[in-house]
Amino acid sequence: MYWLLYSQILSGQTIFTLSTLPDSLKETSGIANAPMADHYWSHNNKFVNGDPFVLGDLHLFNATNGSIAKTVKINPDDIIDLSDMEDMTEDDRGNLYVGDIGSASTNKTMFRIYKINNINAYEDGETVSSELIDFVYPENKSYNAEGMFWLDNYLYIFTKGFANDTLTISFRVPDVSGSYTAEHLETVISPNFSPAVSSADINATNRTIALLAYQKCVLVKCFEAPYFFTNSEMQIIEFDGPYDVNTHFRSEAVAFTDEFNCIGTHEFKNDPPVTQGVFEFNTEEFVQNNFTCVSSTCGLIENYDFTDGLNNWSGDFFGSASNVNFVPENNAVKITIENGGTAKWQVRLKQEYFNTEIATTYRIAFNAYANFSRDINLLVGQKIDGDYTGYTFQNVALSTNNNNYEFYFTITEPSNSLSRITFDCGGENASNVYINNVCLQPITCSNYVFIEDSVSSAIYKATEILESQGQIKQYADVVFQANQTVQLKESFSVPASATFRVRINACN
Repeated sequence: MYWLLYSQILSGQTIFTLSTLPDSLKETSGIANAPMADHYWSHNNKFVNGDPFVLGDLHLFNATNGSIAKTVKINPDDIIDLSDMEDMTEDDRGNLYVGDIGSASTNKTMFRIYKINNINAYEDGETVSSELIDFVYPENKSYNAEGMFWLDNYLYIFTKGFANDTLTISFRVPDVSGSYTAEHLETVISPNFSPAVSSADINATNRTIALLAYQKCVLVKCFEAPYFFTNSEMQIIEFDGPYDVNTHFRSEAVAFTDEFNCIGTHEFKNDPPVTQGVFEFNTEEFVQNNFTCVSSTCGLIENYDFTDGLNNWSGDFFGSASNVNFVPENNAVKITIENGGTAKWQVRLKQEYFNTEIATTYRIAFNAYANFSRDINLLVGQKIDGDYTGYTFQNVALSTNNNNYEFYFTITEPSNSLSRITFDCGGENASNVYINNVCLQPITCSNYVFIEDSVSSAIYKATEILESQGQIKQYADVVFQANQTVQLKESFSVPASATFRVRINACN
């Protein structure tokens, strides 16, 4: 997808220098929080002969004085050719990710992300154990990507940009070890912003993205993952200080330290001379005063992320279920179930009284997980005068990972304003279920194709010619472009008797 964004450039935000970093972080290029007060992790991006550091060293530093508390090492045998470690990020399960995600060289086609569990437990000088997430970009292209953050089991990657005012191109890969082709998400054009995204982070509390650039930062809000620039709002902060405007210091890394404050690092620069260092800035004024997305809705769902507690939602338990609580927690609802009764319907979270239309296809998406592997039921339907009519029923298998689930259905019943969505979570004891980011949206475009069937042959071939006037994104092994014939790749195969699914959505 291509998006043209016209963004307001806001008045300058003063940034404050905290400390100078030692030469062992001369090419600082990533930053992540550590549990010790005022301490952060950082690394260099690439090694040039004569540089006073070792590629793959990860430094824990004190931001107040720039001192290195300890250094741990990525195994040199794991480091790939033409390595360019550009950013680092962390998830909500104690994992740190170091991203060798980009290169200015067109010869580099393999990229790697190092996943390190509990990095803070390692002693100074130790070599860390890394899970390896390998990937290539679509069509084996090379991109100069420098920004990366983690969200809901994916690592999102943002390119630095290039000519023609491209702000960034975004991709994502799963956060588990393996080999992947990165999924292309969006290409973003911004006429009033120079193409220099150098780092990225996301604040899950107030749902704000920070895309750092040289002497400025882009804030993005009002988004729905994974398409952060689709119908979102973007504001650009120009930095004031600590250097003269003509100095053009190279800010290379950013991380949120709390709801509104950010910390960053900038690398060494020769001309004019700037020593590598640490700075901080505050986004509260811009987040509170310059965005209009005050309604917490996603499609038909009000308070989709539970930022307003349980407003618009109701939680109940019935029958033999007992000691059940529905508690908003970290932009989700936590359903604690001591006794879940004998059926799933005996513990229910629901939202009701929204409009649905006949002959309309809808997309329902949400995130969910539990404290152990179990299943819940999702139902969308209507209840009129005690008679319930279901639009869709899905049995959803949850794991302990916060996964995203997505389903599609078409309504054949008359339009009405008494529709509802329910999550039935009973039937299990000593269970905690977490649900958030619930979105129910109509699919309003034409050229919508949905195939789901069992096949007996080993090879499936397209039998239709499909064309679209809109932007289309790539899904898995289906390769196509707008205004061209849609075909499955020649190598695309489906095992005999397998169930397969293909979705081509020309809306986005």
